[in-house]
Amino acid sequence: MGDEISKTETSIEVDKQAIANAIKNINLLENTNIIQIILSNKNITDIWNDIDNIKETQNVIINRSKELAVLKTDLEAKQTNLTGQKNSLVSLKQDLNGKKQAVLSTTQQQTTLLTQTKNKEATFVQLVKTKEEQKAQFEKELYAFESS
Repeated sequence: MGDEISKTETSIEVDKQAIANAIKNINLLENTNIIQIILSNKNITDIWNDIDNIKETQNVIINRSKELAVLKTDLEAKQTNLTGQKNSLVSLKQDLNGKKQAVLSTTQQQTTLLTQTKNKEATFVQLVKTKEEQKAQFEKELYAFESS
């Protein structure tokens, strides 16, 4: 997209230069009055050629101006599109950062829960072991009592 914008800007500069040159040519031709044109040329054909050159230069200015307007509109559209894409990328980046934070938070919660669960499991295993020892002691005492 940036390359297209650069090409359009270059085309605009070329058209501006062409228009400026055409305006200079028209000024030179318009500053020469009709009597000077007639006296400077040897025949009527040369006079008509000068008049045709003036008209052609004016047409070049008109055409280049139209091209310039089209290029300017195209450039503005491309810049607007590029701005929209940048805004969209910024929004997506913010969304991604939010999701990363959510994942980090969830991971931390899971780690905390796993740690708590392991602690409870260790406590439970110790409790079961203690109860089994108490049961074994009780059975031993019961056996001793019944034997006596």
